[in-house]
Amino acid sequence: LVALCKQMKKDGLVPIAFGDKDAWPAMGTFDQINFRLNGYDFHKSLMAGKESWTDAKVKAVFDHWAELLPYHQDGAVGRTWQDAAQTLVAKKAGMYLLGSFVAQQFT
Repeated sequence: LVALCKQMKKDGLVPIAFGDKDAWPAMGTFDQINFRLNGYDFHKSLMAGKESWTDAKVKAVFDHWAELLPYHQDGAVGRTWQDAAQTLVAKKAGMYLLGSFVAQQFT
């Protein structure tokens, strides 16, 4: 993923469109990275309070995310998820990680 982001950046694209003005989309990013690194069962247990947020597995999620942050769209905290989706529509961004409901922005 990092190699793809580097290539997109070279090609003049924002690799990862992102908007977190409403203060919830970032949690979805955490969820997706956690699913991929630690699996659904661990994620479910973490959300249920059965796993600790100080667990090394959780730290690994944030470490991986930190590697990807330089490839996120600047100013994400002041941008809505809808505005971030529009950068993908305008072909200014290469990818966007959020739910399938984002597709409504593409029609």
